[in-house]
Order: sequence, then C-alpha cells, then structure tokens
Amino acid sequence: DLGSAVYLSHHTNYTPLALRTTVDRLHELHANVVIVNIETQSIPHVPESDRVRFDSLGYEYDGISHITLSFGFKDTPNVPKALLEAHGSGKELNFDLDNVSYFVSNLNIVPTHRKNLAWWKKILYVNMSKNAASPTTYYKLPIERTVEMSSYIKL
Repeated sequence: DLGSAVYLSHHTNYTPLALRTTVDRLHELHANVVIVNIETQSIPHVPESDRVRFDSLGYEYDGISHITLSFGFKDTPNVPKALLEAHGSGKELNFDLDNVSYFVSNLNIVPTHRKNLAWWKKILYVNMSKNAASPTTYYKLPIERTVEMSSYIKL
C-alpha cells in the first residue's frame, strides 16, 4: 500500500505532470490521490469557510479526488493547513494527513537556437524562471515529505 499522495496542479483540466510521471515511469499509484488546484482570487483575503471546494471527477469510489483551494492575493498559501482545516468535511480527505506525500511538478526552461523568439527574450525568461520561488517553500509543504519532479521545456 503506497498510502496517500497530494499532487499540486496548475491547470484544472489537465493531469499534473508529477502524477503522470508517477504512473507512466514508476508504474505506481497511491491508494488515495488528491489533486489540488490552487486559485488566487482578486480579493485580498478568502475566508477559511470559502477556501476549499471539492470538485467531482465523475467517479465516486476510485480513490482520486480533486480539490480547489482559493486564496486571496494577500493570503499566504499554506496547502497542508488548508487541507487539515478541510479534513473530515468530505470523504475525499478521509485519511491521515500527517503521513501524506506531496508531489510537485517543476518546469525547467532550456534555451535553444530555434528562431521562434529573440535570444535575449529567451535568456530573460530563463533567468526569471530560475528566480521564481520554489513551490515547496511557497505553499508551505513539508520538505521531508515532498517530491519535486522536473521536466524540461525547450524554448
């Protein structure tokens, strides 16, 4: 039994890259999988009572759930805390959140010599992406239980 896993997702309609990699390359799937999509609202703070939305995936007992967490633009996103506050409010989170593993997808941008974009723009974009905050740190994920899976995108 692989236990429970939380996969952070950037796009509501797509499978997180880390989940796809876990299944395709490692041939594994946790018993409980929660896909968490994070939205930043155009208001300063989202009340905790409005923070979690359980989204239906169409299958009730497959062990995979989708949750959307909403934060205001002044809120500090803390995914484990938000999940703990929502624990028990839905059967999707009916497992031990203290032992869950977190999976994050990272995209590394690699400049190429293709003529699709000016070279200086490619270098600027690559440097900006390197300066971005780590999702593990930004979302307050426990480092000892977080796996970051990287993919490379050729620009």
